Amino acid sequence: MHDPELLAAALVGYEQQRFEIETRIAELRRQLGERPVRVAVGSSDGTHPTSKKRMMSAAGRKRIAEAQRKRWAAARKATDQHAVPAGKPAKKRMLSAASA
Repeated sequence: MHDPELLAAALVGYEQQRFEIETRIAELRRQLGERPVRVAVGSSDGTHPTSKKRMMSAAGRKRIAEAQRKRWAAARKATDQHAVPAGKPAKKRMLSAASA
């Protein structure tokens, strides 16, 4: 069996090497003109990566809102076409003398 302190020290050393390698990769990508790659930051134990929440610009929200308003207007227009016209009242029903 390995000593837990020895394993912990090895883990720290490997994490430091990983950090140095990732730094070198980022520098090479910067020199090549590539966009930086966002690395997901893991949980405290490093098993479950978490991602950052995506943000939408104000212009994007405005485009989506306008498109939704347009869809709702089209839906309302479609249902209004099936309604009775406002100028013509509904015909009243009358009972015939025979039915009374």
